[in-house]
Amino acid sequence: MKTEMTGWADGALMICTKCGARGVTGEARKTWTPEWAEQTKIALKKEMKEKGLAKNLRVMTSSCLGLCPEGEQTVLLLEKTPQGEKSQFLVFNPEEEPKALQDFAQGWLKERGN
Repeated sequence: MKTEMTGWADGALMICTKCGARGVTGEARKTWTPEWAEQTKIALKKEMKEKGLAKNLRVMTSSCLGLCPEGEQTVLLLEKTPQGEKSQFLVFNPEEEPKALQDFAQGWLKERGN
């Protein structure tokens, strides 16, 4: 086996596609569908391309990440920082925080664009 470096070594955001399929109720159910993760990925990739960040950062969808509490959305963030590589799971409630991922991702992209 050999190790290969990715072209997106500065960071990656993995959006779980399973979260939207379970546990979301009420008004949020109209927006928070399994397709939401794919639509969000496409929108973020477009923004990354416009900012010239697409070569070093990656946004992708993932099947179940195994940490999705029912009714909440999980995203895995992998990034290279001056202190080294780090990973963190972001978990938010789509009914209470409908724009949380978009707001977080836009801030993340802004930081990388400076």
